Amino acid sequence: MNDASFPSRSTSVKVSVIQFNSRDDENANVERLLPLLDRAVAAGAKLVALPETVWFRGRFEEAPGHKFPDPFLDRLRAFVRERKFWLYGGTLAERIPGEDSRRFNTGFFIDPSGEIRGRYRKVHLFDIDLPDTKVTESRHTRPGEVLTLEKVEGWTFGQMICYDVRFPEAWLALRLAGMEAAVLPANFTKKTGEAHWEVLVRARAIENQVYILAAGQWGVHPGLNVPAFGHSMIVDPWGRILASASGDEDAILTAELDRETLERVRREMPVLQHRRPSAYRLSRGNSFSDDKV
Repeated sequence: MNDASFPSRSTSVKVSVIQFNSRDDENANVERLLPLLDRAVAAGAKLVALPETVWFRGRFEEAPGHKFPDPFLDRLRAFVRERKFWLYGGTLAERIPGEDSRRFNTGFFIDPSGEIRGRYRKVHLFDIDLPDTKVTESRHTRPGEVLTLEKVEGWTFGQMICYDVRFPEAWLALRLAGMEAAVLPANFTKKTGEAHWEVLVRARAIENQVYILAAGQWGVHPGLNVPAFGHSMIVDPWGRILASASGDEDAILTAELDRETLERVRREMPVLQHRRPSAYRLSRGNSFSDDKV
């Protein structure tokens, strides 16, 4: 994508991120979420983004498997259609035909007409073994194989999910394909979040010169008994935190995505134009004698 060429699109759009403490009861989570969505939309948000595993947060093997479209989403789609806004629905455990033991961890948008758009299956799975925290997401989740972009209110959005934030090459692929903003639903652990969350989110925003809507879970995970970090945030292309939450409560964050800011940052520091992939190779040994000067 050429940073100098921006077709005429919406100059700004108000967005919201909801931080939430999901439980292992889908219907109860829906009942608790709808009032928060109502508040965000009433405040003028044209897009509202939800966290990872927002509909069911329990033991992986107990997660209900859904398809797209799924009757479970009918009420949510009707809610969105009635209020005419974009919803990023966090992630849902997507059923895999012929495979009972694993699910896809799938993010998706719902457009103002209630249609499901832009599904993305989490590519990088969270398998870690720290002294006091062990998680093996791959036991019950199959990784996705492709990245996706979706047009939302005139903006080109990428999707990354939680652990995906640690893989800058995936973000660069989206940026090269035209990404201007990204949703990042997460269920970051408190241990890794305290050390890395803000650094990673702001770094991905700065590297790729994009807005990031980072929607996190907070509270203890009912299935893993691991505390989540929370600290949801909205970050601009310069790495500024426009809105942020604590780690111990539900929250609604709201900010404006401003196209003038996006274009100015990319114009003043045109990093894509400065990339030199042909030079990204190692010299033989420690000598540069074979290189032409």
